[in-house]
Amino acid sequence: MKSLLVAVAFGACGGSSSSVDAPGSGGPCSVTLTGAATGSYPCVVPRTTWVMSSNQGGFGFNITTSSPAVQVAIGFTGEPATDRHYKSSDADVTGGITVTSDSNMVWAAASMAGSDAATGTFDLSLTDATVTITSATGKSYTTMGALSATLAPMAGTGATGMVTLTAAF
Repeated sequence: MKSLLVAVAFGACGGSSSSVDAPGSGGPCSVTLTGAATGSYPCVVPRTTWVMSSNQGGFGFNITTSSPAVQVAIGFTGEPATDRHYKSSDADVTGGITVTSDSNMVWAAASMAGSDAATGTFDLSLTDATVTITSATGKSYTTMGALSATLAPMAGTGATGMVTLTAAF
């Protein structure tokens, strides 16, 4: 699972705060933050992948050219499905979301595949998952859907209060 999250995060690192429409994406991605950190931002179309050898899927995007920065990397068992929600409380879901201010205050929603060590909550729902690339090792998808999260302040960063994130892609 660790290598999957690295692959998703690496694929998402090309992100910026610019709106990007990929062929078949259905339109741009947008993120809204409310609470202790606020703002509305365009984002790149998320990267969604599946690795055949481990049967692990992943979803991710980054917004790093705005403040606060937003990073999303969510892993799950199997290929992306449109008939379920990927929640931080699910036993087969790992990864999470961070929001980082210019002064390095951090809020997070994280899951460790069924661990009691979860922080905050998130819910990823895909309404469409279209295969764009198939290889001998897995698949890449263009996805549409929504992400909602409640992020908690991380100790030692000076962050206080909660942050609510909503994203449409």
